[in-house]
Amino acid sequence: MKKKIVLETCKGCPHFDHSGSFTRGGPIPLCMKADPPKNENYGGRRLPVTAAINERTGYPIRVWTYKIPSWCPLGNDE
Repeated sequence: MKKKIVLETCKGCPHFDHSGSFTRGGPIPLCMKADPPKNENYGGRRLPVTAAINERTGYPIRVWTYKIPSWCPLGNDE
């Protein structure tokens, strides 16, 4: 038996993860299914983010867009 999950954003994907809350500038959203380039931290696994300023601290932060990137390793079902 086969089952399918339809994804509208990366947030619902079972391969979605992040670099951790102690990452400077905030956690980096990652795709754990993508093959990362050798000798690079998170490089090929980074998911789209936008830059913003934390209103409370004034420090720059990352805001996750949850958009599915064009390089997503999962197949399309259109």
